[in-house]
Amino acid sequence: ATVPQVVRFGSIGAAAITANTLKNCIVRNGVNTSSAVVVLDNTGTAGTFNNITIQNNDVQKAFVGIFTNATVGAGNGANLLITQNKLDTSGANAIRNVGIYVQGADGATVSNNTLGNFEAVTAEADTGIWLATGAVNSAVSGNTVSTIGMTTSGSFLVSGIRDSGGTATSGNSITGNTISSISANSSNTAVGPGVAGIETSSGGTTIQRNSVSGVNNIHTTTYGAAGINVSAGNNAVVRNNFVSGVTGDMTGGGAFSTTFGIFGIRVATGTGHQVQNN
Repeated sequence: ATVPQVVRFGSIGAAAITANTLKNCIVRNGVNTSSAVVVLDNTGTAGTFNNITIQNNDVQKAFVGIFTNATVGAGNGANLLITQNKLDTSGANAIRNVGIYVQGADGATVSNNTLGNFEAVTAEADTGIWLATGAVNSAVSGNTVSTIGMTTSGSFLVSGIRDSGGTATSGNSITGNTISSISANSSNTAVGPGVAGIETSSGGTTIQRNSVSGVNNIHTTTYGAAGINVSAGNNAVVRNNFVSGVTGDMTGGGAFSTTFGIFGIRVATGTGHQVQNN
């Protein structure tokens, strides 16, 4: 009644769970305040696992559709494969906050998923795919992310794909994704613009061959928007991307800066970045 989950892969202590598959299922939670598919430790903290496959499922009505959390360590979370899933149901059974969340994993793949049509009224950090703290050597490729955002004003970053792994040399890649219609009433300034098609704060992330369009900050006090936002770290590679239709509500009139502007590609800080052939 309070924190339901539909499918749970839970390790116990240091004993790894391995070679498990969830495939070809309709996964619908009872409420949108709790995650539907979870992979972690059975206590609810970061877990020990590898070779987990979540494939070709229709995940609906959840706070986070697919939530994975690995204890940070070399090889832990290796070969986590989240592929060909559908997380784009609209209406009462929509995903609320995050479609696919990967934390701590070393060597995850998130590929060829379709995400969108999230619940938009609640003010929170809506994100299609999120590589979170400690995620390294992970690939996000061939996904379609669309129609994500929040209509209620709030100080949250809304993004299509986000890499906040935070390591100096993440080894992460964001490749060949299609991201469109990312819109939010956002006053967030923690990483610069409050709305981004792709956002990274990790070092060494490669962002290539993505199509980003229709990124819009509808906040009336001239907060920013970016197609691709490199907010921290060094040695990011941003190449061969197509970015268009980035805009915002400028009726407030005054706040034009390196934080509050409208950017196709924004590099906020760091050294060794390569921005090529976009």
